[in-house]
Amino acid sequence: MRSALVSPKEYRAFAAQCSRWAARANREEHRSMMLQMADHWLQKAQELEDASASVPSGRSLISRPSQDDSKQPI
Repeated sequence: MRSALVSPKEYRAFAAQCSRWAARANREEHRSMMLQMADHWLQKAQELEDASASVPSGRSLISRPSQDDSKQPI
């Protein structure tokens, strides 16, 4: 099963694919949509890189419940 976590490299690959589709689009609305999607993926890649840069080495971005959290009612 594939992990839901995606790397900045994969986001940039998604953006590149959208750009290729935009270049081949016959209709302006499709071209525009693909370029917007490419921009979205590039922004997500940058956000993930920025978030990774702000986490101290050896730390995880994944939140884990503390001991106190496990005792609280759902």
